[in-house]
Parts: sequence; C-alpha cells; structure tokens
Amino acid sequence: LEIYLTMELAGEMIPAPFFAGLLWQFRRLLHLLELMQQRWLPEEAMERTMVLGKKAPIKGRRNAAVYLQGAEHYSIPQVRSIIIALQECESLLREIRSDMHSLAVEMMLYRIVVKSGTPPYPGEAFYGLVGVNCPQLPSISR
Repeated sequence: LEIYLTMELAGEMIPAPFFAGLLWQFRRLLHLLELMQQRWLPEEAMERTMVLGKKAPIKGRRNAAVYLQGAEHYSIPQVRSIIIALQECESLLREIRSDMHSLAVEMMLYRIVVKSGTPPYPGEAFYGLVGVNCPQLPSISR
C-alpha cells in the first residue's frame, strides 16, 4: 500500500505495470508454496522457483525473508484466489472511470493483505461501489 500510494502521489501510477509486478510476485510465491508442499526445504525451493516456466530463484536474505513470511501467511488456495482477483481487478480498471481507479486498487490491496484473498464485499457491492454493474448478478433496485 505504501509503494502504491507513493507512486500515485508522484503521478507515476500506471495500473498495468503495477498489477504485472504484483501478479509476478504472487505467481512466484505460489510456486514456492507448491515446492514446499512437495517437501522441498525452503532454501532448495527458493533456488528452484519459477514464474511462467522461467527460472525465478529467490535470492538475498531480505527477499527470502519476505517470501518466507508470505509462505507463512498465505495458503496455496489463497494465493490462487489472489492471482485471479488481481487479473479481474486489472480488467475492471479498463472498464471504470479513472477517478475510481484508486478505490478499486485500494480495495484489492485490502483484499490481499487483510483478507488473504477473500473478497471484502459480495460481488454486487464491490461493483456497485465503482459504478459498474456486475454482469453475473442482477441489479438490485433501491
């Protein structure tokens, strides 16, 4: 959230690269979790981590500590849910007004950090907040 807010305040907020970076990190975490589930030691798993079929070893103490903390906080299903949600949010940003982008991104970050990938609101409420009707759900008359 701090990185996002810094980018936004500096006028550097470009949603596509921001989401691409998050997707890459969570795909890397997913592979690490899968390797650890296969009984690889964390150090060995970090050397073997891949993203989209390409080698992406986790190097450096600080980086390793971040990924190990992520591995403790998130489960494989949660990371998969986050990856799907990030892709959906990236698509949503193309459909909504640009003045609503901050709200959508902050809600996504809240979903990732606080809710571990679980949506904070039912789909209708989320889409209603950003001014887009959810195509899968009927509109609710108020």
